[in-house]
Amino acid sequence: MIDIFCDSTNSSGTIAGVFEADDETSFFYLYQIKPINRIIGVIRLCSRTPDFTESDVDIQWRDNDSKVGLLIRDMLWAVFDVPSERGRVGRYPLEPLNWSEQPQPPH
Repeated sequence: MIDIFCDSTNSSGTIAGVFEADDETSFFYLYQIKPINRIIGVIRLCSRTPDFTESDVDIQWRDNDSKVGLLIRDMLWAVFDVPSERGRVGRYPLEPLNWSEQPQPPH
């Protein structure tokens, strides 16, 4: 059984990037910690057994905490723009993202 969990908070401790994966699916969340706990955004990375381990996963903050990204083996696969609360996902494992790409508008 695979169970992966990784998180990282912004410098003020109010928002977190959270990643979880199991045998069937992987999700990256933008999560508000203060003033109330709530999920702001959700990105599904893939719907299959991960081909990576927890030690391959990293969550990084960029641009004065305005972006939080999910990296697997040092490649960016999902990113949230915190002010707009929009996310973007690559096509894992074929097409990673780069930090300069803009998030998709909501549907």
